[in-house]
Amino acid sequence: MHDAVPTQSGYDLAALPATLLQMVEEILSNDESSSDDAELAQYLTEVGLSDTQARDALAYRICTA
Repeated sequence: MHDAVPTQSGYDLAALPATLLQMVEEILSNDESSSDDAELAQYLTEVGLSDTQARDALAYRICTA
């Protein structure tokens, strides 16, 4: 597992490196049928997000769906 990406606020998704942010966007946009947010959040932490960043990313996906 990778260490969480440090950001100024601890969860600012815009502060992620461009390659990681793009990966997160692709994961979220291609996972419309996932019913297990906990599993998806775990995957996001495994690719480098903090727990808070993963939760925020999932919340953003839900708000824009």
